[in-house]
Amino acid sequence: MVDDSGQFEVVFLPGEGALLSPRPVMVTVRCSHNRVEEPSVDRDAIDNTWEFLVRGSCGGQEMRKGEMYNGLKFRLYDVEQEGDKCHIKLGITDYKTNIGTTRNIGVYTELANLRNTTVENYLANALGVECFTITSDGKGVLFRRSEVVGEYPNYFCFPGGHPEPGELLNVQQLQSACNNSLNGGSLVENATKWFECVNSHVLTRLLFEAAVSEVSDELGVDPALCVNQGIIGFMKNTHSRKADACFWIELKQPASEIKACFDLRRGSDAFESVPGSMLFVDLDRIRDREAALRFVSEELEGKLAPPSLACLLWAVNRLRNRSSFGVEK
Repeated sequence: MVDDSGQFEVVFLPGEGALLSPRPVMVTVRCSHNRVEEPSVDRDAIDNTWEFLVRGSCGGQEMRKGEMYNGLKFRLYDVEQEGDKCHIKLGITDYKTNIGTTRNIGVYTELANLRNTTVENYLANALGVECFTITSDGKGVLFRRSEVVGEYPNYFCFPGGHPEPGELLNVQQLQSACNNSLNGGSLVENATKWFECVNSHVLTRLLFEAAVSEVSDELGVDPALCVNQGIIGFMKNTHSRKADACFWIELKQPASEIKACFDLRRGSDAFESVPGSMLFVDLDRIRDREAALRFVSEELEGKLAPPSLACLLWAVNRLRNRSSFGVEK
């Protein structure tokens, strides 16, 4: 279902104002959840796009050497409610494929129409995490994205990134094994088979810990002071089809201390944000969806990345529901 804003599609919401803790979450990785490859199309759409970017030019913007590197990512296949469990179904893809398919969606749409199937089968759908982040004194935390990021430079956003398969899997070791194996198979294929054997609890913990890590790395705050309250929902960008799990993260520090940490630029992902660009959202003034959209339009000039817009709208809805039931914010 596409949100009325037109900027994102709702993949899954746990319920009116509810948050998903790790307990009811089940995460599995399967080979059947990987994208369908089409070598004749992929060569131009993925390989050539990647080579163009690595050579240093992206839409006329020069990129410094070393800024483009490939890596494994989880692929969102589906999210389903199965009894009392929320089942997150994942495959494996990589950053190169995600860049290639998102930038050539028209090509894959034509292919899907020709094959009488859905375009989602051919897209990487790399799963990201986006974190609605709130300070101890009730302020939402936004910052402006820098020029070096691949998507939405100069837009405002909440902290976010990707859960990394490499946190569990020794990719270099697997790559070496693939190269020496008579059975062949790509790195993505062999990584998927490896992850099929990983316990759901381990995968769930990786997903939740990734959200905290991204907040810590981008804001420069101590991860011990970041409390992951749970998943708000899952969304996809209507334009790029990029998928994100949206989390609710509460900080044990007030806005003034968070700004001081951010301005020190000590976070490992500080380069992804514009120095001095932190902006705090007074959530007491944004009581409903209309007020949130007005804030984005007037205060941010419409420049809020789609995953962050989903986070903001869903968070405001949750805060309103908590207030309606007399729950203290």
